[in-house]
Amino acid sequence: MNQAHWHLVLNHFPIVGTFFSILLLFAGIVLKNPGLKRSGLVLFVLTGILAIPAFLTGEGAEEVLKNKRLTDENLVEQHEELGEIAMWTFGITGLLALVTLILDIKQKAAAKYFALLTLIISLANGVLLKNVGTSGGEIRHIEIRTNRPDTTIHSKQNQKQETGQGKDED
Repeated sequence: MNQAHWHLVLNHFPIVGTFFSILLLFAGIVLKNPGLKRSGLVLFVLTGILAIPAFLTGEGAEEVLKNKRLTDENLVEQHEELGEIAMWTFGITGLLALVTLILDIKQKAAAKYFALLTLIISLANGVLLKNVGTSGGEIRHIEIRTNRPDTTIHSKQNQKQETGQGKDED
């Protein structure tokens, strides 16, 4: 497996994990269920940890695409910039969840407020992750790209001509 493959495998865990973490934490807060709330917090910490290898394999994935000439540099740069921001928000969310979990275990009154703050920040992180995931998908999946001038679809004949395979021989 190369870096691109690892990146594709790993990047889904933090995104999906964040979605389930939000649901668990929200349910735990609304239902006043400490088990659900703690499960959501633990899952936030785990998804924050899983985001690290997903991010670190991104550079290698970019190199694989460049070597095979399978990339639109603008799309890759946009995805990379969003990924860097997401790493910061994952770090903040994961640390905040860890602090909240510790406060909750120690039965501190502040845990209630930290849980709400974690939920609010995680919702913003979820929106960012949606954008990171979409921008990553757009790199190779032309069918999900928005109608922008820099995202053209080439026919097979045009692709063959660009690579020199479709030239007519005299």
